[in-house]
Amino acid sequence: MKVNEQWETLKIVSEANVLSGKGIRYRQICSVMTEGSFGDMKENDGFRRFHRRGIEKVTKESLLYVMARNLNKYVRYEQEILKNYEGKVA
Repeated sequence: MKVNEQWETLKIVSEANVLSGKGIRYRQICSVMTEGSFGDMKENDGFRRFHRRGIEKVTKESLLYVMARNLNKYVRYEQEILKNYEGKVA
């Protein structure tokens, strides 16, 4: 068995970081960002449960979903950029 002699010091530093103003803002931002993605995934895309069994297959299914979602975001982003230039002469 090994004893980490820096454990108490690291624990105090970590707690100070989490309770600082910057740490509180990061935690607020993280909680909002994740919930929005999962809510959108469930309500707008109808993705309520995985269709495969097993860690490996569920991981692959979730990665495919995330890649498709990011591709969809990218296409919408590109379409919005192109709308800004419609009707303009170069």
